[in-house]
Amino acid sequence: MTGKQPRSLCNLCGADDLTLRYQVNGWDIVRCRHCTLAYVSPLPDEAFLRNYYDQDFYQGAHKPAAYEDYLRDKDFHMQQFRDYWPLVCREIAEPGRVLDVGCAMGFFLEMVRAEGWEAYGIDLSDFAASWARREMGLDVRTGTLLDVHFPSGYFDVVTMWTTIEHLVNPLATLIEAARVLRPGGLILVTTGEVDGVLDKLSRGLCYWYEPPAHLYYFSIHTLRTMLCKAGFDPVRVQGVELDPCMAVPFKRPILRPLNKWLPVSLRRWLRLSYRAARYALEWLGLAEPERIGNLVVALGRKPRE
Repeated sequence: MTGKQPRSLCNLCGADDLTLRYQVNGWDIVRCRHCTLAYVSPLPDEAFLRNYYDQDFYQGAHKPAAYEDYLRDKDFHMQQFRDYWPLVCREIAEPGRVLDVGCAMGFFLEMVRAEGWEAYGIDLSDFAASWARREMGLDVRTGTLLDVHFPSGYFDVVTMWTTIEHLVNPLATLIEAARVLRPGGLILVTTGEVDGVLDKLSRGLCYWYEPPAHLYYFSIHTLRTMLCKAGFDPVRVQGVELDPCMAVPFKRPILRPLNKWLPVSLRRWLRLSYRAARYALEWLGLAEPERIGNLVVALGRKPRE
């Protein structure tokens, strides 16, 4: 397949001691024997990915992890922001500057701008970034955080809403995020949990295993370790629920139409049912609460000088 780099070393520990975990969509998903980080090897190159995230990715769902209609499902995407953005607001007294890495069409930036934040975004997709600039009037750059050289200490908050799994070099991106944050600034990262109960039950069929869109697959441990290696002090790293649809292969071609048939109201009901089941298992002592969810939410702080 074209667009692949040479065999990839572990982005977290640098080791070249891998074991094959799954083969999905013609790509090998491996796991590092040293630090347990799972990822695609070899990785696609950036030119391949720039072409991958075109209009068809957001409006057509003809590619792995693509969307039937990203705009139509705006309320579904917004739910994650509403659930976990308060983690940041409880730590920061008043709005400042926020950078959303992998901002897509800018829904989160629109929300925080209305709250008084000075909002900036960046996305590899020229289609999505152009739409956010044109339709939303947002300051969104096309590219990666490593391409756009923001001043050091410029931002109060950096967010990566289910973005880190898409990155070719997540550790370098986190290090750059630490550079552009002020001392004491916060980073909020969400991504899939692939070392919990749901991953073991689905055996590689869950939504997160969708290369070449999703390239890295984190556990609570590996995400916390990478944040620390990038220079952050973890404030909170935990497994939570997102949507039961993320736990099953609803994004696979055969089952993809189910996404279209499930209205947002039903998805909300499923999320609440899933949350109730999670708490029941926790109360009964049948599973560790951090390992029941299919999403990891991590809040980190850049050390104060």
